Amino acid sequence: MIEIESRELADIPVLHAYPVGQKDTPLPCVIFYHGFTSSSLVYSYFAVALAQAGLRVIMPDAPDHGSRFSGDAARRVKSILANLATKYAGIHYLTCGNSRRKLAA
Repeated sequence: MIEIESRELADIPVLHAYPVGQKDTPLPCVIFYHGFTSSSLVYSYFAVALAQAGLRVIMPDAPDHGSRFSGDAARRVKSILANLATKYAGIHYLTCGNSRRKLAA
């Protein structure tokens, strides 16, 4: 049996899952971060499985995702592209693909 709750940590909405009755018990912890355009709710089945295995699970929603999504998809894409442009500014071009079952770059 597990317990799962929605709460905020440092003003960030998260799902918090843990074995029943162990909310305040020190436990091994997994921080599970979802991918692009997803949310913690989409992957909540991982929180269930991990908590059933005896772990504490914290699943935050990324900015402009899940409960933090404003509804403005264009703004979200613009924000993510700006972040990527800053993060990978040193990489000018990278082309990668699969050609006849061999990696082509």
